[in-house]
Amino acid sequence: FETIPTEIGLLMNLKFLFLDANPTLKGTMPSELGQIQFLQKFWLSATNVTGSIPSEIGNLVALKKLKLSYNELNGSIPSEIGNITSLKELE
Repeated sequence: FETIPTEIGLLMNLKFLFLDANPTLKGTMPSELGQIQFLQKFWLSATNVTGSIPSEIGNLVALKKLKLSYNELNGSIPSEIGNITSLKELE
């Protein structure tokens, strides 16, 4: 796929989501990502995803590793990321 589908939020029990090193991936980060409550690792580095990081990312309270480097994201990191107390690695 070329964009992250909003239906990704239906995968509520997903633990690992690796979409990195995919230069054909475009579009924005859907807010529905925040519905994946058991997600522990989310890698989205080295893509062409644009826009800002949705505030709903703060709902990922089980997240331990988040990699968003080397892409086209802009704006600031949402303060809601502070809700992720389990976060050990942010890139």
